[in-house]
Amino acid sequence: MAGPRSFGGTVERAVPSSIVGRDADGSSIEIPLTRMTLLVVVKPGCLGCREFLHAADHELAGLELVLVSEVADDRGEWRDARAVLIAPAWIEAQRLIAAPSYALLSARTRRLIAEGAAFSVSQVMSEIASHVS
Repeated sequence: MAGPRSFGGTVERAVPSSIVGRDADGSSIEIPLTRMTLLVVVKPGCLGCREFLHAADHELAGLELVLVSEVADDRGEWRDARAVLIAPAWIEAQRLIAAPSYALLSARTRRLIAEGAAFSVSQVMSEIASHVS
């Protein structure tokens, strides 16, 4: 039996040349889009998000992984995990799906080329495999 998969299709669209938000301390951060980037929308308390907070680089097929959220983690769950960019305005402007979800961003074309629900690292990597191989 196959595992969970996203449903619906991707609405391919232009994305800006950088991802803008703030870090946990409130400092402004801008992450330039310089290579193929897997952007994952997470939220505090999300069980499906935890795997992405602790994903190993070897699981990501050489992709840049950027975690974004609409809200900060006030419970401390993200301590000792990958940094999460707090970027509610950026998430809304890009019309991203609510957490947990992913978007694959092409630096070469400056386009969002795949998106869907994020249940696990292996599920997302399977869904985007045709774009990263």
